[in-house]
Amino acid sequence: MGEEMPRHAWRPTCGPHGVPNDELVIVGLNPACVCYTCYSGSSCQDIDEDCMAGDRDAIVSMNAPWFLHHHAPPMRIGLGFGMPYRGSDVWIHPASKMDALSGALNARIRRLHSLCDNVPGGHAAYRHLILGAGATQLLSAALHARSYGRTGCVATAAAPYWGPFEEKITQAGSAAFWVQRAALNRTTPCVVEFVTRPNNPDGTPTGEPPLPGALPIFDLVYNWPAYGPVVLSSRDAPVAVAIFTASKILGHASSRFGWAFVNDEAIAKRMFEYIWANGRSSTDAQLRHAQTLGIVLDSYRASELVLHESRAAAAHTGGTAEGGSSSEMGSSVERPSSMDGVPASLPLMDWMRAQLIYRWDRLACAIRAGGRLAIASHGWHDDMAMDAGATHRHMFMWLRTRDGSDCEGYLSSIRVQAHGGATYGAPLRFCRLGVGVDRSSFDLVVERIERSNSRRNASVAVGRVRRRLRRGVRGGSTAASWRDDL
Repeated sequence: MGEEMPRHAWRPTCGPHGVPNDELVIVGLNPACVCYTCYSGSSCQDIDEDCMAGDRDAIVSMNAPWFLHHHAPPMRIGLGFGMPYRGSDVWIHPASKMDALSGALNARIRRLHSLCDNVPGGHAAYRHLILGAGATQLLSAALHARSYGRTGCVATAAAPYWGPFEEKITQAGSAAFWVQRAALNRTTPCVVEFVTRPNNPDGTPTGEPPLPGALPIFDLVYNWPAYGPVVLSSRDAPVAVAIFTASKILGHASSRFGWAFVNDEAIAKRMFEYIWANGRSSTDAQLRHAQTLGIVLDSYRASELVLHESRAAAAHTGGTAEGGSSSEMGSSVERPSSMDGVPASLPLMDWMRAQLIYRWDRLACAIRAGGRLAIASHGWHDDMAMDAGATHRHMFMWLRTRDGSDCEGYLSSIRVQAHGGATYGAPLRFCRLGVGVDRSSFDLVVERIERSNSRRNASVAVGRVRRRLRRGVRGGSTAASWRDDL
């Protein structure tokens, strides 16, 4: 599969369950290791069996090995850097005088979207780029802008929907209040609808179309080729607001950075005003993501160079060159047998795609063996078969219990974290399980599901034996007949 991730990237002194943190050393702190969840000790060698494994927030910490392989010099921020409030722009438009940092972010964000072709109508259709402190803030700003000056506005989304639409964003965004989509009527004067493509949490690519007359806000944080074929692209019509976030594709969630493509100047201006009044993305976070985006783009340039050289060599020898195009990122990636089996020299989207295919397949095997859960994500059936065209693998898996019991409650009982269906406007038999955690945490999730399966299967086998024994006592069966059930 090509170049393997160098073993030294993980600094073996911390073992497989943690990494050293050079950034803390720079500011005078010196922890031996930063351990992954459920692990502790000088080399992260101790495990807490009572710890809750997994994640509830669809984090993307699985990308850490990729960034460790593409190691850039540590980013050091001078103590005099970015001191003014307006240290960099957060509203980038044709008339703005961009400083170097804002100019780099604008160019790199748009270049990445060009490679991925995942913006409705294409990124060039939007004159305004708004930078914010993650998608949550941008969604709140968009709700404020779309409902501004209107009376009787309500916010809604088709179920199942991302819970914070109702719990946080509607409360923070404006005077609009939340109404379930099914409860709306034609007399509602103003409806702002959150439209998620592909949908979170069930992974449906298209979902229900926006309501007629509604003011849509498009949440496209998972519309990347890392998760499967993009749902909206340059072939589709532009939308009023298209929102993306760095955390769901790069992984640095705590840095809080995202962006929105906006065409209407009035909407962009109101979003800008909201962001300035509610804590913009810091200049430090912008600097970090300018560097991170540069590393991601460099990986594509390196991949294109390797492909060009391979094709040139093949033409010279009369052979053929293997490789994929940027429009089909991930399609030629071989399924890995382990994290180390995926070459970290791949471009980021290909790396993530290969990881998610491997993780989904491994987790599906564990779930299938137990019989208690079923995958409810788009394209999956009761027999755990998958539609041939259902190619999406998201940073989360939408599950349900086969017997209708509490899905989150069951996983919590085996020390696995998940978000219950009520968070998404769905019944309790559903829950969302994150799969993008670090490798150690993912292994714990699978192991605990498998352990629960073993206990359940053993209990079922014992029950069968007892029933056969009772029937044998009544009917004179031989011992050999019931031993077959073991």
